[in-house]
Amino acid sequence: MDNHSLYLKFNLLIVGAIFICGLLMGGMLLYTTSQSLEDGLDKSGEEIAASIGAIIGNDILLDDRFSISERLMKTMANNDQVRYIIVSYPDGDILASTFTNGLPEGLPATRHPQEGMSIDTMSFASDEGRIREIMYPIDEGLVGYLRIGMTEKQMTRLMQERCAQIIILVFIICVVASLMATRYAWNFLQPIRTMSAAVQQLGGGNY
Repeated sequence: MDNHSLYLKFNLLIVGAIFICGLLMGGMLLYTTSQSLEDGLDKSGEEIAASIGAIIGNDILLDDRFSISERLMKTMANNDQVRYIIVSYPDGDILASTFTNGLPEGLPATRHPQEGMSIDTMSFASDEGRIREIMYPIDEGLVGYLRIGMTEKQMTRLMQERCAQIIILVFIICVVASLMATRYAWNFLQPIRTMSAAVQQLGGGNY
């Protein structure tokens, strides 16, 4: 019973330390991956907004809503991550959007960039999951703004896959560490068991 107790304590010490280190390293990896994916999503949204803004600037000045809507729908159809596009005037009023039945509940009708920020990003929950909205100025905001909603579905799915991989990897490492710790404990305790048996024999009068 004492030997089993020593094996258990030895395993808990080694495996516990590896498990905690694995969780800490996995958490750091997930955090850095999440930040990298968010930055990539924002950059992708900014690039899309820049390309649209360069095209529809004149259409906004001419108030050609048909051409604007057509370009917005075409852009959204060619980008899986884009869930909606809104074009607004400098005062925030909406000029055109990809919504055919009005804005969904929870999405603000008007938005203004934060002071000192030319490109503003916010994240909010929707019935389709998390959405990151990038607000991009057209001609430095003199003509208007683009609001592009980018879905985080792909990012969330990738994070879930990474989390599952880390859990499996930590589990495998813990199992291997447990086997190695048990073998090491066996080799470490074998001389002690032999000496203990000899002491018991001596105590019984067997010299």
